[in-house]
Amino acid sequence: MIDNRTPNYSWPLIHPDNDQEDDVPRLLLTLLQIDALIASIQLDLALISPEAIGALPVAGTAVAAERLATARRINGVLFNGTQDITISTGEFVAVPAPDDVTLAPLGFAQITNADAPVTVSLPAAPEAGQEVMVGNLTGRLDHRIAVDKINGRATDGHLTLNKAFVIVRLRFISADYGWSIL
Repeated sequence: MIDNRTPNYSWPLIHPDNDQEDDVPRLLLTLLQIDALIASIQLDLALISPEAIGALPVAGTAVAAERLATARRINGVLFNGTQDITISTGEFVAVPAPDDVTLAPLGFAQITNADAPVTVSLPAAPEAGQEVMVGNLTGRLDHRIAVDKINGRATDGHLTLNKAFVIVRLRFISADYGWSIL
């Protein structure tokens, strides 16, 4: 008898040179093994669920996207991933003469060559998180930033830039706290 077998599972196969009495039981054994394998695969498939393989439910949210479920403000615009946000580079104001200047949100005032004190006013109605910068690029120690509250404490209406060649970065926290020096 020639023992012919399948290449993957080594199940018995028939051969033309074998007697029928030898090959029929062998073929029956192979068919029973195939039937058992199909039944086993069907049971395995029945156990597969979205949860078992880590798939999301139909209306689910991926863990990585949970943060986008609650919109956050970027540059004053609510962001939840559904739209682009344009971020302005802000306003740059060079103050070469002793003129007072008012900054826009994200603004930068650079005081240069001023012969007299300059007062820089901050944005009138800032939103939390907005920042401005004021640079004193002169040797003068009497330029001012008009501000009512710094780091939660009231001022006398201004902050004096008492250092020459310095840049001050400020972030608006809230109406109660005012501006914070960074």
